[in-house]
Amino acid sequence: MTEEREVPGYPGILATADGRIISLRTSGIRRELAQRKNQDGYLCVNIKDAPGRANKKKIVVHRLVLLAWHGVPSTQSVRVVSRHLDGMKKNNCKDNLRWGTDKENHADSVLHGTQGRGMKATRRKLTSQQVAEIRSMIARRVPYTQIAGRFMIHKDYVYQLKVGRAW
Repeated sequence: MTEEREVPGYPGILATADGRIISLRTSGIRRELAQRKNQDGYLCVNIKDAPGRANKKKIVVHRLVLLAWHGVPSTQSVRVVSRHLDGMKKNNCKDNLRWGTDKENHADSVLHGTQGRGMKATRRKLTSQQVAEIRSMIARRVPYTQIAGRFMIHKDYVYQLKVGRAW
C-alpha cells in the first residue's frame, strides 16, 4: 500500500504518493475516484463541494497531489502554477510535481519538448518559410496590419516575430 495524505481544504479526500485520489466521504468507506482527461489532457476527478452535497467540481489530480504532498503554495507577488517535471501530463506522482512560476513551467516544457519554439511548437500556425517572408516584409516596412491579414495572425504576433520573442 502506498503512502497517502489528506488534501488540505478537501476533508475526506486523500492523495497517494503515486497520484491516486481516494474518497472517505461516503460513510468512511474507501473509494478510489475515477480519473478522466480534461480538454487539455490533464487527469481530473469529480469531487463534491462537501460530504453529502450534490454539487460536484472537476479538479485536476496534480493540484490535489501537490496540495497533499507539497502544501499550499505560498502567496507571493508572482503567480504560482503546478509543474510536471518530466512533461508527462498523466504522471501525477508526488516526486514528479512541484509548485513554480510560469517562467519555470515554460522552461520545463521547452526542456522536455512539450512546448517548443518555431517548428517545434505544437500549436504553430506558420512555417519557417512564412516566418522568413514576414520578416522580409517587416524589413520592407509593410504595415503590421497588412502582414497580419495576409497570414491570418494577430498584428501583435508580427511584432513578436520582429523582436524575436516568437520563433
